Amino acid sequence: MYKVIEISSKEEWERYAKGVSHSNILQSYAWGEFQKALGRKVWFLAVEEEISQNLSHKKIVGLALAQLIPTKLRTHIYISNGPVFLTEDAKQKYEILNTLKLFLKDLGKKNNVNFVRMDPLL
Repeated sequence: MYKVIEISSKEEWERYAKGVSHSNILQSYAWGEFQKALGRKVWFLAVEEEISQNLSHKKIVGLALAQLIPTKLRTHIYISNGPVFLTEDAKQKYEILNTLKLFLKDLGKKNNVNFVRMDPLL
């Protein structure tokens, strides 16, 4: 079972980001801070997998730096070059994307956006 959580600290984000083989600057904590400096709303999201029935055994399997992009014509949430995955399993990547998609749909409704855009480097 997967669930999306928000990561609040730079140290925690970077600890997980080190496990991503194809991550780039657009999914870095520094890029998120730069976007915040531009006045954009930013979410540091992680997809967590429950690896046993015991709720204390969870593992981060994906990361997504999401930003709210307001323009004159529309507002949208964008995950540039992401999400990124901490797994190579194709089935697991599909499940991570699906979990994230459902979360972003609700986040988009709460923030009155027109659409959500992701472009993972698969």
